[in-house]
Amino acid sequence: MLIVRFLRWIFGYSEICVNGRFPERFLNLASRNGIILWDLRSEKENLFASIKRKETKTALIFAKKTECQLIIVKEHGLPYFCLKYRHRSGLLIGAILSSALCCFISCCIWNIDIHAPAGINEYEIRQELAQLGFHEGIIYCQDQVRDIETKLSMNDKRISWVSINVAGTNASVELSAGIPAVQRENNNEKTVSNLKSTADGTVTRISVRKGSSIVKTGEGVHKGQLLVSGIAELPDGSSRFYDSDGEIYASTYRILELSVPKNIDKTIIDDNYSEKLNITFFGITIPAVFNGSPYDKRIIRTEKYRSNILDQDIPLKSQRELFFSYEETKYNYNKTEAEKLLRNRFQLYKLFVTGSSDTRILSENIRLIEDSNSYRLRIQLTTEENICEKSYISVKEIS
Repeated sequence: MLIVRFLRWIFGYSEICVNGRFPERFLNLASRNGIILWDLRSEKENLFASIKRKETKTALIFAKKTECQLIIVKEHGLPYFCLKYRHRSGLLIGAILSSALCCFISCCIWNIDIHAPAGINEYEIRQELAQLGFHEGIIYCQDQVRDIETKLSMNDKRISWVSINVAGTNASVELSAGIPAVQRENNNEKTVSNLKSTADGTVTRISVRKGSSIVKTGEGVHKGQLLVSGIAELPDGSSRFYDSDGEIYASTYRILELSVPKNIDKTIIDDNYSEKLNITFFGITIPAVFNGSPYDKRIIRTEKYRSNILDQDIPLKSQRELFFSYEETKYNYNKTEAEKLLRNRFQLYKLFVTGSSDTRILSENIRLIEDSNSYRLRIQLTTEENICEKSYISVKEIS
């Protein structure tokens, strides 16, 4: 029913009033000639109905034949609307320009989302895409996008493949990290590798899955020494090659020194700040708010926001910049403060070292040393860690 009403509005229709001696003869004549009337109702001696715009003239002729009077009460629909405003050419021109602008805008990309793996900076990828001509506001072209994918994967060795998917005015860039050069050269069925030591120490545990162990538990090893060989000699005199895999744990000894100067430059941020707000609409940046003026010494904090409707990004963004003033002063650490600060740094270092299950601290000896200009925390650590490091061998060199 809704579609029928919409089509009637598109083609236009009129509300008519019929009165006279024989209105029923008018209805019969209209029905026999295929004229459709709807919303029929009777008020006193008048008959009201709705009729199509193109059938109005025929209905007038039938009304005269049946000695009735037909009056057009009201006109509805697009044709009558256009007829009413036919002398206002500005509306027509504005509608045409608006339609053209909407078509142009819908062909452009206004939001680019980059999904980069760990180790690849999103800002750098965005800059590389901009240099290749792929940025917010460009007109979308499938061939151009495929060409950009190829160029980006070839120019940036960190990337193995790139996929740019466009949905409406939004583009999503999916990246996959590339394999390191050493692995690319050796990543085949004949990959051969050894395991070498990364530090000096005494072997405590051995777990070898592939390859031949060269060392035994309790032996001392030095940095760079071969621990597991990827070449195994078989009883028949032939050799077998392995991509060595395993862990060799050793007790290692290391000395760590952390220091802090007695006098430092300290920055104090003031509570006062000035604010700047920019609004970007369809790639055009418009300054919206600027409260105060930037200070000579300032720290800038930037906040970016995107707008979306029904979980769909729209080309309306805002960027807020806060300018905080600060002062630089001298601060003198005493021995207690310096020791507390250095011990906190050491705790962070321990979390970093023991972040994985491969390393654990067996013992530690801490001593605070005071110099003329600084405090130093000297730590002697005994740890147990996996000291294996993979070293690839070229098959051509051993064939």
